[in-house]
Amino acid sequence: MMGQPSRWWHSKWIKAGSIFLGVLGAFANIIQVITAGKPSIIGLSLLGIIVLLMLFRLVYVAGGKSANGKNAMLAGELRDTQAAIDQTFGRSYPYDDNQTVVFHVGEAPDQDRVDEIHTTETVVDHGPVLSWYVFEAFSRGPAQVLNWTMMDLNVTRRPDGHNQAPSAYVIKLQGTAVPRAVIAFAPPWEKVAWNATYRSPGFWDLLRRDGQLFQWAPPRIDLGGGRWRTPITSATLIFRVPTALGRLEYTGLPQGATWQSDAANGGLTVDYKLVITDVAATLQQAGDAQRQLACHLRLVRGGAP
Repeated sequence: MMGQPSRWWHSKWIKAGSIFLGVLGAFANIIQVITAGKPSIIGLSLLGIIVLLMLFRLVYVAGGKSANGKNAMLAGELRDTQAAIDQTFGRSYPYDDNQTVVFHVGEAPDQDRVDEIHTTETVVDHGPVLSWYVFEAFSRGPAQVLNWTMMDLNVTRRPDGHNQAPSAYVIKLQGTAVPRAVIAFAPPWEKVAWNATYRSPGFWDLLRRDGQLFQWAPPRIDLGGGRWRTPITSATLIFRVPTALGRLEYTGLPQGATWQSDAANGGLTVDYKLVITDVAATLQQAGDAQRQLACHLRLVRGGAP
């Protein structure tokens, strides 16, 4: 009997519609990435993996999440594809990155947020342009619940003097302990200036109570023979604290780091800056067992900056 499509298929394709539009958007962005210059193996691999990931997701949603063994198989393939992205791109960092990270310490947990300002350059051995970046959100790990819905991540590229309008496409990696993503740049350049802003509710809960151990583990790439490198060359970590919460003090500053403070926002907040001009040297001084930079922060109520 001919007639209207069943409600079942109608509802499934409505759900899949946004994914399908995402596929088209991804094609548009990634085509720019691989056609801006001579396509590289990395660029083509990135294109293939993204296409597979999105097509798996499209079929999975359109077909229903609970129907039969085929859907279970697709769900497994989806997880495997996401793992492939993480293994392929999440362990390689073909760039040097200078970053400034502004931690907005809220008076309440839902006001905690992060602004990241990056200037990222390709490493000569990995090609003439930078096509992608591995992003990982700042969080307190298992002690803090943080997911993509809570973050409201926004990634933008700053004007870089080229004629083409730059854009960035975020490929979120699902199922990771900390929100991670591959950010594809379209078009790619030898140096990319970009920003990421997001919420991290509850990141400073311990600081607002008694004090907090701030820990940061920059990525390290094993070069073999006991040698390693980090893609983060320099970093300025800014802790923006409302004066209503008091003065921010530290103990245990990493060697090679400096600390300074400046009033901001008309005196309503104070920027406390932890400046690390050579991240690799500071990590080296911390020792192989440490593998991270840490200092203890506490608020002194009613204290002047």
